[in-house]
Amino acid sequence: MRAVSNQYIADNTTLSNFARSGYLDLLKKLFPDGVCTTSDVVDELKKGVTKYTDLQRILDEVGGWLIEIEELSPQEVSEQGRLKQQYREIRKGADSGLIAVAKIRGMILLSDDRAVQLIAQSEGIEIFKSAEILHRAFQQGLINEGELYIIANAIALQARYPRILQELSPEEQ
Repeated sequence: MRAVSNQYIADNTTLSNFARSGYLDLLKKLFPDGVCTTSDVVDELKKGVTKYTDLQRILDEVGGWLIEIEELSPQEVSEQGRLKQQYREIRKGADSGLIAVAKIRGMILLSDDRAVQLIAQSEGIEIFKSAEILHRAFQQGLINEGELYIIANAIALQARYPRILQELSPEEQ
């Protein structure tokens, strides 16, 4: 099993938004050491690939750029149980495991799921939304301002995540 020392953990929403819009490579440039995710997220992606074939791009990265956390530690399992008990919004699916891993390992969570964002923030976990990821790519010179909005529009339309356009608006910055 590969040692996990990465500081980022991604959920299905963020990975899917960039893959379905055709910009997964931007995540790979911004996070060249890779990002982590859990086996539960990988399972969600496998289920979704029949409907959204672009998700295969993410699955092709498992074991390489996308570092799969195959098993949670006992401490993470305990934290996951506490989170499920405390927050009904994350009792099913991969979200509780992602938040538990991020909290226990001190990782930054990449997510566009509103419930996950609110819970992570209340648990003291740093979180980046896709809009913030685009801003970081712009600040690091990976994309220019025009490309930022082209990518945001692609995410809004192709990944069906229109909220990114509101998150990029000047009122929110």
